[in-house]
Amino acid sequence: MGRCVRLSLRGKITMRKTIRSLRKRDVAVLGGITAALLIAIFVMTGTTNLYGSIIDWVSQHSVLPEYYRQTFYETGEFLPEFALQLGGGQNAYYFGYYGFLNPVYLPSYLMPGVSMVTYLQFASVVMLIASVWL
Repeated sequence: MGRCVRLSLRGKITMRKTIRSLRKRDVAVLGGITAALLIAIFVMTGTTNLYGSIIDWVSQHSVLPEYYRQTFYETGEFLPEFALQLGGGQNAYYFGYYGFLNPVYLPSYLMPGVSMVTYLQFASVVMLIASVWL
């Protein structure tokens, strides 16, 4: 404990060097964890499988945000009040559970050429990597 609380100039320089080396070591460890996660994802999914649940994720959590995104492209309304094709005509906010106005889905509105399934796979991997670094 006495080593960490030095007030001399020499102690401060030593502490700064220690912090810098810890940061480099931490970055190396986090980089290794990130590489291991990416390898595990590639091994599990390969090139033919999806990164996500087929039953819940692909059939619900990508279809409804895609519907809202297409509605935005057609009408220009960012917040539709009524969705006639969903649930026999429900209020659009009723489907908030499926990603309506989710900040993860909103950047996909700027990418009309990218399918929602592809976008969600990429966003999921980015969030997984971000969770390692945070």
